[in-house]
Amino acid sequence: DPPVWMRDQLAGEMRTLVLVGHMPHIPRLLRLLAHADAEGLDAAFPQHGCVALEPEGDRWTEVWRLDPAEKT
Repeated sequence: DPPVWMRDQLAGEMRTLVLVGHMPHIPRLLRLLAHADAEGLDAAFPQHGCVALEPEGDRWTEVWRLDPAEKT
């Protein structure tokens, strides 16, 4: 589904959900949820990775991310 549809469906959602998607839709959804374009934030979605968000008003805030390309 288009990222805008998903953003609209998630408005006001308080349950814990898992969204699975493919490039380029999942990074676009991340940018929409986090308002990254308006805030100038980096909303790059890690290849083969995972990003956890929490609702905060009308936007979502990143809590953590798993990026297999980063070595710890």
